[in-house]
Amino acid sequence: MKRKRVPGKARTKKKGRKNILLILSLAGVMFFGVIAGGFLFNIIGDNGGGGVEQSYETTTPPPATEKKDEITLKHNPVNRTVRAPYGATIKITYDDNYIYLDSNHPLANKTLNFEITLRNITRTGETAEAGEAPARGRSGTSDVLKAQKGDLVEVDYTGRFLNGSIFDTSYGRQPITFTVGSGRMIEGFDEAVINMSIGETKNVTVPPEKAYGTYDPLKVQKVRIIQNISKTFTIPRYVEYSPEDFKNTFGINATRGETVVDPDTMFNATVYYVSLSSVIIERQAKTQDVVQLPGFSWNQTIVSVFGNVITLRHNLKKGDVIEIPGFYWNTTVM
Repeated sequence: MKRKRVPGKARTKKKGRKNILLILSLAGVMFFGVIAGGFLFNIIGDNGGGGVEQSYETTTPPPATEKKDEITLKHNPVNRTVRAPYGATIKITYDDNYIYLDSNHPLANKTLNFEITLRNITRTGETAEAGEAPARGRSGTSDVLKAQKGDLVEVDYTGRFLNGSIFDTSYGRQPITFTVGSGRMIEGFDEAVINMSIGETKNVTVPPEKAYGTYDPLKVQKVRIIQNISKTFTIPRYVEYSPEDFKNTFGINATRGETVVDPDTMFNATVYYVSLSSVIIERQAKTQDVVQLPGFSWNQTIVSVFGNVITLRHNLKKGDVIEIPGFYWNTTVM
């Protein structure tokens, strides 16, 4: 179930979210636009603005000038190609001003040639291999078993560019096995296998539209080499759950006054409010406490606790070399 919202507030916690910085590795770099806005380090995803219920306590107001302070970062990229989540690749290049993250497939915009040899077909109730007696077709009208959508096939292949150079081959490894029409293979390769018989070899030229697609400039994200970010950031003090989500998260039923550990910050939290439809926890934070939020390799200091907002300051100094989760390079504090 979805968690309820605190009245007058934006949603403060999304189901299944462990750390918003992980967005870079899942969505492939979507949060680079967020960096430019200065909210890179808001790991909870809520600026804490707006009103709160009158019953919420307030303590130390934030310093009036604290948010004007900035930290200058210099990213230290290396030209390389990295493996991103879900098997995607990202090519990283850079110049004096920007880092470019290209998530286009390395073979995008390429017309490819494949030499395909069908080794085996497995269909419900029918299996044949090269050298065996031919089986009858699906309709019973053919003397040869031919590959169709839904068949499990085994093929050997060699992939070449139009100039004849080889970019991939199954020879020297093992034939590949896949279900025809399942979408596992590129469209042109999949289509080429249909109606092939055991032992048959076919040469097929596949245009980019049926291979790895055309080159898409929108898949190239860029990040400034030098960036300024706010020295302080905020997280919500109160987080609301449905009773079901609370039990799934903490393994217990909610009881007012119970102490739990908030998984997003690792702060102790107190069950502040309980009803049939809502559970609110209060993150326990005290000004001047030094903490290290999950995903960070450096400490933060709590500078204020006020209303629904906990304000923290990054404890970074000039010359520190840090690793920001989700980035493929280290960063120097300037």
